[in-house]
Amino acid sequence: KIYIWCLLPMLIIVLIVVIGFFRYAITACLASYSSSSFENKKQHIINQHLWMLLLITYLVLPAVANKQFQSLDCITFNKEGISFLRADSAIDCYSRSYEQFRRYLIVFIIIYQSIPIIWLRLLYRSKEELDRQSPNHNEKLELYIRDNNKSLNHIRFLFNDYKTKKWWFEVIEMYRRIIFIGILPLTSTVTSKRASFGCYLAIASIAYFAEVQPYRLKFTNSIAYIAQFAILITFFAAISIDLGVMMDFGMNDFGIGLFLVLCNISLSFIILFAGYTRFKEYKEKKEALRAKAEKLEWAVGFSSSKFKTTFASINETSVPASDVLVFHYTSFDIARMAMRSGLPATQKFNGIPFTLRHPHDMIKHGKGSEHEIFGKGSSLSGPRNLKIEIETVDFPNDVLLVLSVPRLLLRPLEHFEEESYLCCLPVSILKAMRPIHPPVNILDVKPWKDGILMFPPTYILRSYQLVEEKKEEEEFQGQVQGALSARLSRKFTVERLSVDSENVKGNFKQFWMFDDENDGTSSTLKHRASSKDVEGKVIHRELC
Repeated sequence: KIYIWCLLPMLIIVLIVVIGFFRYAITACLASYSSSSFENKKQHIINQHLWMLLLITYLVLPAVANKQFQSLDCITFNKEGISFLRADSAIDCYSRSYEQFRRYLIVFIIIYQSIPIIWLRLLYRSKEELDRQSPNHNEKLELYIRDNNKSLNHIRFLFNDYKTKKWWFEVIEMYRRIIFIGILPLTSTVTSKRASFGCYLAIASIAYFAEVQPYRLKFTNSIAYIAQFAILITFFAAISIDLGVMMDFGMNDFGIGLFLVLCNISLSFIILFAGYTRFKEYKEKKEALRAKAEKLEWAVGFSSSKFKTTFASINETSVPASDVLVFHYTSFDIARMAMRSGLPATQKFNGIPFTLRHPHDMIKHGKGSEHEIFGKGSSLSGPRNLKIEIETVDFPNDVLLVLSVPRLLLRPLEHFEEESYLCCLPVSILKAMRPIHPPVNILDVKPWKDGILMFPPTYILRSYQLVEEKKEEEEFQGQVQGALSARLSRKFTVERLSVDSENVKGNFKQFWMFDDENDGTSSTLKHRASSKDVEGKVIHRELC
């Protein structure tokens, strides 16, 4: 049986290697003349099969090591001069066949116990990527950079649960498990002595987990710390049963066993309850983010004084001295996207355009007139009174987003003067900020994963609806009538871009499909929504 336990994982590993070799060879034969394309495919195949190999070794190592060390655990009777295997008393440990078996077994043990050393070697090769230092030693930033490094995917399960400084801890943890389940039973034939060694190891583990705290989550560190106490109690109970010390307190072996069962069940329930509580908090946070993302404050018909007092209050309470209060005018669709995921950059402005002007500033003053801006953070250069000329830029005016942005990040908008009320958060700064602002507390992180350059919604202080949102039937009615009268074909499509395809990757288009029946005298209206990529390829469609 032990041969099967040792050889079966090796056969699986050989099979994975053979399949990987054939995939590599086939890819090489079918590869195009582009060397870069072939290199990417080659590396992908290597990483994929290396990940499978490491995963197999990670899953089978504890169980196989346990069986291997059980095959070395013999019970010796010195007076009789005999020795039997504890796991199978039919096997004589003094027999010639067992001696030969033990030699092979030691070879297997060496092979399997070298697996964590191989892990350590692979981890050490990527040490710089695993423990990349941030300028201010920001641990969350370092974890975010590591999590988004795709070159580490094939070894990710070996370090993903640990802090960046503890990338090697899985190797220590695996050997710690093997010592408890494999080596500890071989330390002595006396139960109380083995249990005593187990208590020493458990105490050392308690001290280590309390001081080092290797896991990235405090919750996981707490659970690991409590689990060491459960191990200590188990070994202490073994000593009590072997020496019978608990009999003086009226507790027999059954009572001790029942106590251990209740302790372990209680620990399991505590872990489940704590996990449920964390999940509930996560869901509540998501619901709060969703409510905030879907809420647009009604500002239709707001007076100039109302806006002035509102923004003055926001300036005083929510805008730091290093920031400036800026405004972004956009459509309903972009506004909702900004509240859920972030404000996307545009190709037209090579970044995200902002203005220092309130809605009524642009309504009351035309091009060529002057207007004073008062208050903290009203200009990029600092808090001061500034007279500037109103420029004309074509922005959607459905929704007003109010943001607090660090003044040093903003640049004057291209083709406008230095003193312009228009400013921009450039693409270059957004790229530099991307690892600094991981998508935490964001409702929808998919645009971030798709590589879209966005400004996090945490900078958005308020969102105001400036006009009434028209129903889609009314909005498209003119296009519908024009398309029906044209009769270009029996089936045709009228479309409206919800997100400008030139500005945003992964644009969202809404389609109105009309089935022209009886030469246009009777028409059926269908509303379809499709998601298209930059090249216009439909990747998702559903009937709304």
